[in-house]
This record gives sequence, C-alpha cells and structure tokens, in this order.
Amino acid sequence: SIETVQRGGGDGLNNIYRYTLPALGTLMIGPLMTLVDTAFLGLTSTTTQQASLSAASLLVDLPLLGISFLSLATTASVVHAANQASSTEEYMEELRAGLHAPLYVALLCGAVLFTLANGLGPVLLSSLNINTETLPYVLRYVDIRAWCLPVQSVIMVLQTLFLSRLNALTPFLLAAAATALNIVLDFLACYVLDLGIAGVAAATAVSQVLLLGGMVWGTRRAGMLPDSLTAPHFRVLESVFKYFKHSWGPVLRVARMALMTGFTAVFLGNSSMAALQITLSMFLFLDLIGQSLHQSAQVMIQEFLPGGTHQQHAGMMIQSLLVTGLLLGLWTALIGCGLPVGCSWIFTSDVEVVSTMRSCVGLLATCYLLSPIAEAMTGVLLAANQIHALVMTQMVAHAAMLVFLVDYTRFASWFPSGLSLVWGSYALMLAVHLIGCGAVLALKQANQNTSNNVRAPPVQSYRSQMS
Repeated sequence: SIETVQRGGGDGLNNIYRYTLPALGTLMIGPLMTLVDTAFLGLTSTTTQQASLSAASLLVDLPLLGISFLSLATTASVVHAANQASSTEEYMEELRAGLHAPLYVALLCGAVLFTLANGLGPVLLSSLNINTETLPYVLRYVDIRAWCLPVQSVIMVLQTLFLSRLNALTPFLLAAAATALNIVLDFLACYVLDLGIAGVAAATAVSQVLLLGGMVWGTRRAGMLPDSLTAPHFRVLESVFKYFKHSWGPVLRVARMALMTGFTAVFLGNSSMAALQITLSMFLFLDLIGQSLHQSAQVMIQEFLPGGTHQQHAGMMIQSLLVTGLLLGLWTALIGCGLPVGCSWIFTSDVEVVSTMRSCVGLLATCYLLSPIAEAMTGVLLAANQIHALVMTQMVAHAAMLVFLVDYTRFASWFPSGLSLVWGSYALMLAVHLIGCGAVLALKQANQNTSNNVRAPPVQSYRSQMS
C-alpha cells in the first residue's frame, strides 16, 4: 500500500526481504503443485499415467503463461490508482475501477482457454500421434483441469494485486494452504481411493478453487474488489490487451516447453515422457529462483550501463550478477539433478524411467547452470534498453533449438538417449542466447567507447588564422 511504501525508510532492506521471500514462495506454489501431482501419480499409478501429465500440460498449464500480460495490466492499474489518488478513499475507489477491466479480461481469457482445451485439445493431441495407450489418460486429465482455467486466470490477477500493493504474505499463506490441501487430497485420491490421474486432476482443481475463494475473500475484505463485472468499453479492454506485446518472454517459454513436450510425445516412448515430466517439473520449479536475477538486473544495473551516471562500474556489476547466477545455477543443479536421480524413489519406481533420467543428468545440469546466467543477461539488456536486440537474440536461440530437434537424426548418435537429446537442445538454446547477449553488450560498449574518443577539432586562434 501507499502507507507501506512511505514507511520503508531506514528499514528498507528488511522490508525487501519481508516482501521478496513470500513473493518468491507464492510464485513457486503453482510449479510445486505440479511436482506433487507428478510424484503421487508416479508412486501409485502406472508409468503411462505419469507420462500423460506431460502431454496434458500442453493444454492446461503452458497456455496460462501466454496470458501473463494480465499481471502487467494489474500492476499498471495499481500504480495508476496510487498516482491519481490524494487520499485513501480516492485510492480505493480508483483501484476498484482499475481492476474491473483486468478481472473481466481474465474471465474472458479463461473461457477462451477452456474452449480451446476442450474443443481443439483432442485434435492437437491426435496430430501429435500420441499413442492410444496414453491418449485416454491425457483427455481425462484435461477434461477435469480445463474447468479451472478461468479460475487460474482470475487467481493470476488477484495474486498480482496483492504483490503490487506490497502484501506478499497474504497470497503466500493462501497458496501454501492450498498446496497443503492438494497434498492431502492427492494422498486420499491415490492411496485411499485409487483414482489415478482423475483423482490427481480433481485434487488440484479443488485446491485451486479454494485458493480463488480465499483470495476473493481477502480482496473483498480489504475493499479492493469491484462490485460488478459488466462488460467494459472497448477502449478500456484495449488498455489491458496492449500489454500483450510485452509478454513475448513467457510466450517464448511456452514455445520451448511445447517443443520439448511435443517432440518427446511424438518420437519417444512413455518412459521418456514420464522422465521428462519429472525433470521438467523440477526444472520449472527451481528455475523460478534464477528468474529473480531478471528483475534484479533491471533494478540494480540501470545507472551503471554506458550512458548512466556510474558507467565505469558496469563491468563490475555485470560480473557480480554473472557470478551470482553461476552460484544459483550450481545450487539448483545440485538439487534438480540430485532429487530425480539420487532420490528417484520420490517420483517413480519404474527402473526404465530412472535409467532415462540418469542418461540426461549431465545436460540437465548444464541447463541448470546456464539458465540463471541467461536470466541475468536478459535483465541487463532490458536495463540497457536493447529490447529489439534481445528479441532477435532469443528468436535466433529458439530457431537453433528448433532446427536441432527437426534434424535430430543427424545428432542422435551423440546422445545416450532421446531425452538427453531434448535437454541438449535446451542447453543449446541457452548457450546461443548467452553468446548473443554478450555480443550485443560488447557492441554497445564498443560504440560507447568510440563516441567518447571522438573529439571536436581544436579551434584555431585568431593569430594562427591570420598567418
């Protein structure tokens, strides 16, 4: 809130810690739910059902990343209300008016995603040639989880509302309670009722509905929720959708996750699908820690870049970010590779799935190491306002990943398994991205040095001109 910001004062560092840690925990709850579902299903059901989670994520998890612009629109509404209001009453009134459009668009996007998942989902899965043994389980999971897509869309808006007002504790406690409930329901569904993938889907759906209920209760109690959600004017809707152009990062994330999942579903078997579901769920969960460097770089390094007030320290700041990224990468690699491989009993009892995961541990560790560094470099380029160069770099990196997988027969002999080839393509994408970011920064620095070395010709004295 406005009062919280004003009270920051000398205790700012403690305020940052009190906000950042719950905020990070809140963002990690969603991937944690998926990881819990994967573990329960792998321990109590067949490998086929666990493998079906990977294909189902194409329809019920990844599309939500494509509507992340709702978070940007919600944050903008909170900032606008704070700038326009001169009192607490005016601020709350402006806030309720500003949240009307994001909430309406969230319901609209959720309804569209629900329609696509149920209408085009079977067509998409059939076009991927998913085997007949896995397809029924995928459709069963999607049929249940798709109903919660509007729920998850609204949760995205309300969660951003809390975080934008520097209240990270409330959404964290609500999300933690929903996760605990999800674990209990997963246990009942898998161990007691033996419902398999349908039970896991229902447990997650119930947890998300109750999470939405808690967030609605919290926002209404604080007086932030609009009284109605009638259709706003087209210009108001346009003010929300205009933020879609800034969501290219999450859209590219959807593209590469879909590429990995689609390739595994089409060309590899159920064991590889199950192994991908375990390793990818763990990667997405831990990768959120490294993504904090993305925001940190934008906040910390702006004034140190060429043209800033302290540009002589730019190299030192970038080096510090890269070292931090490397340390985070080492830590996440230790956990992300150690749990699925060293403690595989947590996720599966299938020997073939464990063997498949172990075959790709080296490349998986490489991805863990490179990902936080790539996030830091992305934040540096954004702070340097090199957006077009960043987009081109990421497009080239994803094109390299696509070409690698399309022409996989040429490289298949280099890898011990099909899944290691998939993670190898991801590592290639990260490496190309890092090389491109480094080249952009080097070019920017060279141009800055050139401009600094250019000096105006000396002005001749009157006597020299007369001689």
